[in-house]
Amino acid sequence: MTGRPSSGISGFGRPSIASAAPHDDPRGMAIRILRGFTLSKSHTRATQYLGNHMPGQPHIRTTKESEDMAKHKTSRSRASDRLITVAAMLLILAGIGVFSYPILADLLSTRQHDQVIADYSGTASTMSAAEKAKQLKLAREYNDNLSGEPLHDPFVPGSGYALPQNYTDVLNINGDGVMGTISIPKLKLNLPIYHGTDDETLAKGIGHMRQTALPIGGKGNRSVLTGHRGLPDAELFTRLDELKKGDVFLIGVLDETHAYKVVDIRVVKPDELSSIRAIKGRDLVTLVTCTPYGINTHRLLVTGERTAYHPSQRKEPVVSFSPTSPDTWFRFGGIAAAATLLAIGGARWWRGRRNCPAKEA
Repeated sequence: MTGRPSSGISGFGRPSIASAAPHDDPRGMAIRILRGFTLSKSHTRATQYLGNHMPGQPHIRTTKESEDMAKHKTSRSRASDRLITVAAMLLILAGIGVFSYPILADLLSTRQHDQVIADYSGTASTMSAAEKAKQLKLAREYNDNLSGEPLHDPFVPGSGYALPQNYTDVLNINGDGVMGTISIPKLKLNLPIYHGTDDETLAKGIGHMRQTALPIGGKGNRSVLTGHRGLPDAELFTRLDELKKGDVFLIGVLDETHAYKVVDIRVVKPDELSSIRAIKGRDLVTLVTCTPYGINTHRLLVTGERTAYHPSQRKEPVVSFSPTSPDTWFRFGGIAAAATLLAIGGARWWRGRRNCPAKEA
């Protein structure tokens, strides 16, 4: 039996061109060819999509995706750099504050000392001769009553005995506890001398050990003046160890100035009080502070003996602020270094802001 050959179907319904008879309708053949091309193109696109997005397969980024990711990374990097710069600048500012505090505090303390001394000197200059004579008479009587009284360590509260009840009234012409002043030209120090050696007194100036003679001078007397060392907000006797034999310090009481030349420097234990007892026939003043620096297990004693006073010994101005301490120079160096780093960091931060491209709309 003969008839028209059937058109074969290969695969999933795609017409087989090879099986088409030569005498097939050309129009139908064209339709079948177009259908096959469309299915093949769709299959290719699907394969590409699945290849790019199937789990476990590498994602092939487009050029735009790569550019967007690069911009995002750059933005994050700049934000991170800015954060690090700001944090570094804050740390530098904190460092400047740490280095600056002792210097500024000492400067303020110096100004306060200057004001206290100016007030004392002003009052003394307006006192009548009779009032001055009365104060000196009370001071001499106090010194005459010292024989036999036990001494004590000024840095150990409660040691020793209290003396006459009028102690705080003698030479206290302003009622603020100041009895006089001490100037140490070599150290550029000018400090008020207060009654007593309690913690509050030693925090604001030099204290007078009340079991020793008031600092009005006189043979057979030894006045002992004490001061802290290493306070963060005041120099006081921090550099007392720089004094050498032959150096001069000055004691001012009322309108009188007495000069003392350093004749003895020694380090003793706190209970070795024989080193600060009065010596017959000698007019002495001993300056006391703790040592070694920061450890404070012993006492540094710098003793001066009365010598002739000459106004040139004062070497004015002793009250002016001058960074002569090695610690002060170290702090200034730290401040300068920190300020330099801060300036560099600020310049980099500002340059980064200027170079930062504008955000896209």
